[in-house]
Amino acid sequence: MTRKTADADAVDKNVPIIKITNDGANAVAILNISESIEVIYNTGFLPYLDFDLVCDKDALKQLSKSLSSLGLLIGAIVFGQLAEICGRKKTFHIATTLTMIFAIAASFAPTFTFFIVGQFLLAFSSSSIYQTSIVLGMEVSPSSRRPLIGTACSLSYAIGYTLLGMTAYFVQGNWRTLQFITGAICLLYLPYVCFLEESVRWLVQHGKTEKLEHMSIRANTLNKSTMKEHMTNLNEMCSDFEDHDPAGHASVFALFKTPILRKRSLIIIINWFAFGLMYYGISMNIDFFAKDPYTIFVFTGFVEIPAGFFTGWLLARYGRRATISVAMIVSGITFLIGGVLSGVASVLFTSAIVAKFIAKMCITGLTVYTSELVPTSIRAQANAIARCSSFIGAIVAPYIMILDTVWYLAPFLLIGIPSIVSGILLLLLPDTLDKTAPETIEDVEYPYE
Repeated sequence: MTRKTADADAVDKNVPIIKITNDGANAVAILNISESIEVIYNTGFLPYLDFDLVCDKDALKQLSKSLSSLGLLIGAIVFGQLAEICGRKKTFHIATTLTMIFAIAASFAPTFTFFIVGQFLLAFSSSSIYQTSIVLGMEVSPSSRRPLIGTACSLSYAIGYTLLGMTAYFVQGNWRTLQFITGAICLLYLPYVCFLEESVRWLVQHGKTEKLEHMSIRANTLNKSTMKEHMTNLNEMCSDFEDHDPAGHASVFALFKTPILRKRSLIIIINWFAFGLMYYGISMNIDFFAKDPYTIFVFTGFVEIPAGFFTGWLLARYGRRATISVAMIVSGITFLIGGVLSGVASVLFTSAIVAKFIAKMCITGLTVYTSELVPTSIRAQANAIARCSSFIGAIVAPYIMILDTVWYLAPFLLIGIPSIVSGILLLLLPDTLDKTAPETIEDVEYPYE
């Protein structure tokens, strides 16, 4: 238990004892005694109670959210570059190992400083798990299967998000237990070392012919077939890439090297930023939309599951551009409606659920679309920069949400309008449905049409 003492003159001594509880997540009692007032609350449940972040220290809660998002941003940049240099496979294993270590260590944080440093490092390492998985999955799949890969990755995130909320409920909101569990789950990644293969596209780009031959032998054994003819073609491709598109070209600045690629990169960055504002604005401030944090958290996670299935079908049927553009515009409008009618609790709750559903459609589509708009040589970098844009939105979102104290519509306007504008800008890009993904920067300069 932790107790804070205030001067007894500050209150009426005749006021009865007040006790406030919240589903086991915390318990607060204000005790009226002759000498002082004591505010007593359970520790070991919510971090802001455990570290005494109440009253005038309330702003530190927003700081912890923003630093976590900053870790995601920096991690996306660092691991994005690492994925181009060391390969997708090594980057994935490094990220999962660090995530396990940082998550478990953070669960034993003795002070708030240790806690926010742990959260920063955890976000830094975990940002690459999803990011690298997407790139690796896209690079081993033909165009017709990419929506399926994007949907599968999106669904896994949604399922994990929902299970996190349920787990938090069953451990009664004890953040240390929850943190430890999330770190221990990373042990499931260890067997990946045995069977996860490197991206063939990355191996070709970097002329790794020996590893390609090793992979072909293993594929021959598993599939009981021969790939000699395909290996000859891959070796020729390795030579071509070494001559025309060396690995030294794979840098962040290459995204802005040519007019067409620069246009695509800027619009994609804007869309990811708008998505970050919407998605994290809801996810990181769920108590803004409902009184019961567990209910809103699980609901906003659960709706992402059907959103993933629905988006996969829309991407294959109507294309990437139309699906994502409409989703971005509708999510912005939905959020604005929730703001205008925020006085009605049920409308605010519903608008958050619907906006989160549509936001999930956006990221599922953007994940596929981003990978198809840029060449292999800078695909990991493009995904890293795109996710960085969403994390910038995540850093800003907590502070935008507290602007409701200035004007109740401010958060809804500052989050809803960018979503609408970015959706309109997306119409300036070409659709990539059933198109071959570009291999080099030069390929991008030739329109799909």
